[in-house]
Amino acid sequence: IGGCLLQTRTPVEVEAHLTVQLTLLDEPTPVKIYVAVVRWSAPPMCGLDFLLIDEVGESRLSAYLKRDVSPSATSALRYYGRN
Repeated sequence: IGGCLLQTRTPVEVEAHLTVQLTLLDEPTPVKIYVAVVRWSAPPMCGLDFLLIDEVGESRLSAYLKRDVSPSATSALRYYGRN
């Protein structure tokens, strides 16, 4: 999983390093991204590149994205792959 598009009210600078927790629908525990880098910013959106995520979290997130989820869930969480 390469990263995601993030919508935020808080301005973020390109190359900022963030720690992000993703709350998945019907999942009790959030997935923690230990290091995400802002690659572009066009408020209120920015693109994050995930640099450090543990194997279990990555596996859970990958399984979540492969499941048949509702349109509201997919619109809330959009991912792009790393080339």
